Amino acid sequence: MATLPDGNVITITASGTLSGNKSIQVVMKLRDRHTSTTQSLTGTLSDVGNLKLDLDVQEDSDNINDFVYNCAEFSFSMFSTFGDGTSFGPFLNDLLLTDLIQVEVTYGGFNKDVFLALKTDVSYDELKRTFAVKCFTPFKFTNQVTEYATASSKLISLSYNDGTVYNYTGITCRDLLDSYLKTIGASTSVNKIQSSFTKTATDVLDTSGGSSDVFHMFVQSKGVHSSLPTLILDTTNRFLADTFERARSIILKLGIVESAIIGSLFGENFYVRRDYNGSDTDYKADITSSDLEDFKIKFNSPNIKSISILANNIGSSESSTAIATVDVSATKLMDVNIGLFANTQKLNDTTPQAATVTDPRGLYDESDAGLTLGDNAIAIYKKIFGVGTSTLFSFTVLGTEKIKPYQYIELDTAISDFVDSNNNKIRPSSIEYDLKSNKIKVEAYSIN
Repeated sequence: MATLPDGNVITITASGTLSGNKSIQVVMKLRDRHTSTTQSLTGTLSDVGNLKLDLDVQEDSDNINDFVYNCAEFSFSMFSTFGDGTSFGPFLNDLLLTDLIQVEVTYGGFNKDVFLALKTDVSYDELKRTFAVKCFTPFKFTNQVTEYATASSKLISLSYNDGTVYNYTGITCRDLLDSYLKTIGASTSVNKIQSSFTKTATDVLDTSGGSSDVFHMFVQSKGVHSSLPTLILDTTNRFLADTFERARSIILKLGIVESAIIGSLFGENFYVRRDYNGSDTDYKADITSSDLEDFKIKFNSPNIKSISILANNIGSSESSTAIATVDVSATKLMDVNIGLFANTQKLNDTTPQAATVTDPRGLYDESDAGLTLGDNAIAIYKKIFGVGTSTLFSFTVLGTEKIKPYQYIELDTAISDFVDSNNNKIRPSSIEYDLKSNKIKVEAYSIN
């Protein structure tokens, strides 16, 4: 695992003003393996690149069953001689390939963002006396920028009796999402979440008076037990979320089920389903002709033969499959194996912050908790691959504050003859923030 800067850390700070009178500050932190000192240096930016997030999940193969999370990347260059005459070259030369460089960016009044880079992401120009860095959001790495921790208010004391009484601690799927997202950014207070999983610890407490409800749960602690019943934890502890690594693995799997955008940018951590096009204004950007520098369209005919979503039941060999045939003459098959992603437990609360497990399902059942994840996943992936949508959009927006990376865009139908109420709600497949010019370049597809 690559390591974050620790011990003797060099801090290099460079500031500037970009188009639109937007300020930018770049702070680099790296371990000093050259002189073994702690220093604060002043640098000078020579160039600021774009901040780009590629959100398209499509793989170029006939069998689409592997999915990759693309992380936001940011590039910049700085003069290699700092304010006190110190040169960056020796520090870079002695840095280990496993040493992470931490880059903190504060832009245009937004909250601070944290990016990470390795020595291999740095290029050094000896003649120009500059160095360039391409860095990525921490989501790419297995490191936690903010320490993984779960607030006590999100934990539920659980008890299950199958002849032996098991007392352990659980956390709902939604609360686990919230806890994990805080680890990937500098901000721990701003999490943007749009998920099919909505129930939190508060909902458990609201089932007072002997009533019961179904929850998707993970085990935060096994208590004093070396193991828990299979229907609660599974034989391989796959529903155990006691560490950052386990929580990260769970959320990545969950994101595939919901086809979610996951990341941290402009001081906000987010997990948002790609199909969300609801009325919550926090998750929507309105764009009119006056916001645009250019606007182009093209027509798409996807080569998708069929889409299938397979969900294996937990603790049994049964499976539930949702299949949609798109075009029998096409060649690409999209197969998503959801696998074992969330345990289902019926809880009957007894006292505040405590509940009795009355029916640990140990299986994926779409009727549980009112979810239809297989059908929802089919609908989402159809939109991502352009099934049933023939128009794709490409445009440039004036003003980097106009669209957040997790927002869907509602286009004014007056923009073009090709925009109407059937296709004007769109989701970016690629979004690129041109910080120098104060513009956003967008490629998008309809989610109406």
